[in-house]
Amino acid sequence: MIAFTVYGRPRPQGSKSAFVVKGRAVMREVSEHVKDWRQQIASVALVTMDGKAPLTQAVKLVVVFHFQRPKSHYGTGKNANQVKASAPLEHTQKPDLSKLVRALEDALTGIVFKDDSQVASLNCGKQWSLRDFTEVEVYAKPEA
Repeated sequence: MIAFTVYGRPRPQGSKSAFVVKGRAVMREVSEHVKDWRQQIASVALVTMDGKAPLTQAVKLVVVFHFQRPKSHYGTGKNANQVKASAPLEHTQKPDLSKLVRALEDALTGIVFKDDSQVASLNCGKQWSLRDFTEVEVYAKPEA
C-alpha cells in the first residue's frame, strides 16, 4: 500500500477548450488552480515513492477529499465552535467528485502508477472537515 495526505483545497479537473492557433489545434485547461493542485499532489507522491518505480499492475485507489466547513455551518457567540444541527452532513455541492478524481489520477500518472488506466477499482468520497486536505491510498492488486 502507498498512502499519503495532500494538504490544501482539492481542485477539480475541469473541461478542456479547444481553439486553433496558426492552423494548429490547441487544448487549454479551463479550470482554475488545477495545475497547481496537480503539481502539489505529484510532489507529495514523489516524496512518498522515495525513488521506487511506478506500479505496473492493476491498482485500487481509495481517496477521501476533505473540505473545510464554511462559517455558516457553525453557531455564533459561545457556540462558535459547534456545528449547527442544521448543517449538512454530506458534502453535496461542487466540485464534482468525478472531476476531483480525474485531477488526482492525472497527477499520480507516471509517479505512483504508469497510467491511470491501471485504476481497476475506486473507492472515493468527499466530506466536510476542519480543514482542506486529501487522503490517498493506492493498493497494488495481485497479478494473476
